[in-house]
Amino acid sequence: MDEFDEHLIKLRAIDKINAQLINAQFYVEDSKRDLKDGLYGGVTRREQELIFEGYKIEVHVFEYILNTLQEDVAN
Repeated sequence: MDEFDEHLIKLRAIDKINAQLINAQFYVEDSKRDLKDGLYGGVTRREQELIFEGYKIEVHVFEYILNTLQEDVAN
């Protein structure tokens, strides 16, 4: 694989991670709203809180991956 192909792959990886990040942010907002409105969908409030915390962690993980990839492409 030459440098051009590697660069394109990194750019596509950035796009994919960015899409995952956006989805995770939507999940956080939806979960926050569900907690506020008391809509747990068959799980307890504590379980819904754990789901909410998990989504927030996912956002941080995707942000970390995205930042790392963007730094790599910039160098």
